Amino acid sequence: MSQGFKSKFDQMRENKAAKPPSDANTGMDHYPDEGHGRNLCFCWADGKRLFLNYAYVVSGEFLPENETIKLHFTTHEATMQGANLEGLFFDIMQQKIKLINCVDKRYEAVENKDEPLVYTITIKKLE
Repeated sequence: MSQGFKSKFDQMRENKAAKPPSDANTGMDHYPDEGHGRNLCFCWADGKRLFLNYAYVVSGEFLPENETIKLHFTTHEATMQGANLEGLFFDIMQQKIKLINCVDKRYEAVENKDEPLVYTITIKKLE
């Protein structure tokens, strides 16, 4: 038997097992590592954010005539309108996108012409 062995009984006697975690007073408990699930976070100009998990995307469609992307989740339907959205559509399809920020259309002139710009995000919860 190893001389360096210390049992849980010894920890209990030293009251180390009963110590609360460092963030116990905040009302939050954290996992030790980040998870591996992929989420898509929609960010509006007013600071509102909503994330939905990629695992619940049922289908998506890109409508080039009016630069619209529609994503159909099991619980929500997300619609984005903007400019140069075809590349964004393929990045969403490959689960590469983490954040989609809504920008004001008046900044179109100063943005890179090849980058996708999302002007409006509409998310409807399905009943």
